[in-house]
Amino acid sequence: MRPLLRAACTLVIAGSLLPGQEPHALCGLPHISAIPLDAPITLFKALAQLKGDRTFRIRKNILSQQAELIPVEFDLLFDDPQFLIYGEVAELDAGRIDAAVVTSLVSAFRDEGRPGSIDPTLGIKALAEQIFGPPTDIDGNGQVFILLLDVRDDWDSTSSTSFIAGYFDPKDQGPPEGNFADIIYLDTYPGATHTLLILETLAHEYQHLIHYGRDADEETWVNEGLSELSPVLMGLPHREYSFYLTDTNVPMADFSGELADYARTGLFFLYSWVQLGTGFIRSLTG
Repeated sequence: MRPLLRAACTLVIAGSLLPGQEPHALCGLPHISAIPLDAPITLFKALAQLKGDRTFRIRKNILSQQAELIPVEFDLLFDDPQFLIYGEVAELDAGRIDAAVVTSLVSAFRDEGRPGSIDPTLGIKALAEQIFGPPTDIDGNGQVFILLLDVRDDWDSTSSTSFIAGYFDPKDQGPPEGNFADIIYLDTYPGATHTLLILETLAHEYQHLIHYGRDADEETWVNEGLSELSPVLMGLPHREYSFYLTDTNVPMADFSGELADYARTGLFFLYSWVQLGTGFIRSLTG
């Protein structure tokens, strides 16, 4: 485990973005079929017990329909009985992961929520499990892995207007290709420069991890809508609903990954929660 060094992070936004305008963050959840339950897991269970600095296999390009994975080195940054935080070595060396980022993640995930949360005494992990149900524990170690990395999404600071802020990868839930662990991936370039955004993404992706273990074949619009609801219930900012409100003549189930799709499904489930409460939301996750 390497000591964390504080480093300033800067983000240059140009191209088609207006001055002061932030790039739009998207979820990169790869929508693939469920992992066969009879897949051999002995080797992966053994690997999952390893602690300390290690190599994980990540998506070579999260935007590609191909599932090619590449090995990337990570350093262990924080070890808790319920979760581990790893940082990509290259991103640590570039100064895009510092102690402040890790501290904010630990506090928000484990310790307590924000004032606008439905229960400010609970962190993201405990509150998400109260709302959506218990998480998977595919490797049997009782820990969630949070990986801080540069998500390979073709981000270009001079021209890109959006980036993948994080994702949950179903391939990690079983062999032969993934890491056979309960993993959330959080982007550090440019994601780590936005403190609230990285917490929103953590809440969003943790819902995906929980949901996969309970209904791996869920409709995309339902799964994404619940993940959009998750940070709102935890007192974190919601996505700008105007992306949907400017054009509401769209079927609810038509989800193609546009900003309007996230806004539409998120607003629907926020309304559903206000009207029907947590019981209705919990019923959707089994």
